[in-house]
Amino acid sequence: MSKRVPSVFPCSSFYFPAKLKHQHAVDILINRIQHLPLTEVNTKVGGLYEPVSDTIRIRMLGQEYTVGKNGAFLKGEEAPEAETIILLWYLLTQGTTPWAGSWKTYHELEGAYAHESYFRQSSEAPLAHGVEGILAKKEVVLSSLDGIEAEKVGGCGLAIRFQVLPRIYILCQFYLQDEEFPAQTKILFSDNANDLLSTECLGELGILLAKKILNCLQL
Repeated sequence: MSKRVPSVFPCSSFYFPAKLKHQHAVDILINRIQHLPLTEVNTKVGGLYEPVSDTIRIRMLGQEYTVGKNGAFLKGEEAPEAETIILLWYLLTQGTTPWAGSWKTYHELEGAYAHESYFRQSSEAPLAHGVEGILAKKEVVLSSLDGIEAEKVGGCGLAIRFQVLPRIYILCQFYLQDEEFPAQTKILFSDNANDLLSTECLGELGILLAKKILNCLQL
């Protein structure tokens, strides 16, 4: 079980001290995957193996990354460190639990209590301020971020299911302001998510998704 420290990304049986920079975390993860057989890992993570370069192409948040022994790359350039950490961690965990069709709130993820406030302030709160714009730009959001409309429940104005990684889904429910309640957004994770990523990485994945949704409002 991974140990948890705020604002860091754990991996397997070790953890990154709180003051360690993301780049150092990337270096540790790259070292961990040097002897990882990517040909075998590929079938578990749902990517596309490239034998010539010994890399795996993985789609995340609507974009295709190339991930291998040298890190993660996007359009030929080094991917941002947070995204690299998520992708390398995804290769290392190699969980196999399929999505059973149900959802979990961030609060229900393992050990989420230490990061829940930060997660909500960095993801759900900003999205709540943009609900009207998101509904107006729905088609752009869907096409840009591998989303499909989902069943609307509990009075929400729009629900979108995003395939954020090949085997991980996030459900966003958007609620318009009414006479009783302000606008709000709920973010839910597929029930297999913790088998495939740490809670911290899932939180960062949800925050990245929120930022990309809001970026769609500028398109």
